[in-house]
Amino acid sequence: MKRHKCVVVDDEPLARALIINYINQLSDLELVGEFNSGIEVRNYLKENSVDIIFLDINMPDLTGMDLLISLENDQKVIFTTAYPQYAVEAFEYNAFDYLLKPISFDRFLKSVEKINKTHSRAKTQIIERSITVKENKRLYKVSLKTIHYFEAYGDYVKVHTTEKTYTVKDRLSNYDKLNQSTFIRTHRSYIVNLDKIDFVEGNQVSISGNKIPISAGYKDGFFSAYNT
Repeated sequence: MKRHKCVVVDDEPLARALIINYINQLSDLELVGEFNSGIEVRNYLKENSVDIIFLDINMPDLTGMDLLISLENDQKVIFTTAYPQYAVEAFEYNAFDYLLKPISFDRFLKSVEKINKTHSRAKTQIIERSITVKENKRLYKVSLKTIHYFEAYGDYVKVHTTEKTYTVKDRLSNYDKLNQSTFIRTHRSYIVNLDKIDFVEGNQVSISGNKIPISAGYKDGFFSAYNT
């Protein structure tokens, strides 16, 4: 498992010491710096890369929120603060998590585990280029970019591609793990390739002349992905 390089930024020594203690208990975290001001860590980040910033909000020279807004790289920022009122703004600026003091080790651990899951999912999505399907005792390797959509069909799944439709004994839920920036559910019985959509009209998707329903339960998730 990847070791995440971390820095801790807080103008309160005891608060820094607590987070450092938590970091030192986890083998997947590596402390590479501690800072008592936003200015110090901003200067450090100009010459060094880190994966996670544990960041207080209320600091005298440069607030944690100002630092978050100024960041140019894709570090995960986890706020460690006593002020709940900034949570909405923090997430609007893509903070990864928001931990309220006093911070328990269990809550800290959940945040780190979420980072590990995110990293693992992203790695899978980068590597995955095709899937293997079995039809009539034959195995076929199917490129993801040729798939138009998946359709639940009783105890089977129909995999509609540019060349043909494969009917495989499987569950549609097994395809939910595919890259959700490309494949998204529109209905309990359908997962579509966003890149293959010709147009959306009302509560239907059109792919190569096929009308696929968008149900109420998946509508928000679909349009969020489609409009990105």
